Amino acid sequence: MAEMTDSGVLLRMAYKAMVKAGIDADAVLAEVGLDKSILQVPDLRTPHDAQEWFWQALEKVSGDEHIGLHLGEHIPVYKGQVLEYLFLSSPTFGEGLKRAGLSALAVRCRPGRIV
Repeated sequence: MAEMTDSGVLLRMAYKAMVKAGIDADAVLAEVGLDKSILQVPDLRTPHDAQEWFWQALEKVSGDEHIGLHLGEHIPVYKGQVLEYLFLSSPTFGEGLKRAGLSALAVRCRPGRIV
């Protein structure tokens, strides 16, 4: 089975939120072994398992044990909430449909077109 990954959109949104919250976002990235330049990778995907390390690093750098809640104040609200997360953390659009329980639609999707 392929490693689960998340869209780079999640990391980019978290980075912007850290900056808005006055947190040293570059220090958080450095804590998990990343450089800010990774945010420029167009098709960036990060290992899903790395989320735990990211949040631990963010708590360490910020000194806030409730940073997940506080950072949420600076992240745009998803309109689709769970569905958007399922798509962002899926390797393909079709896989996102399957994970969202919409596998009937996924069967009708083909690269380059939706039937």
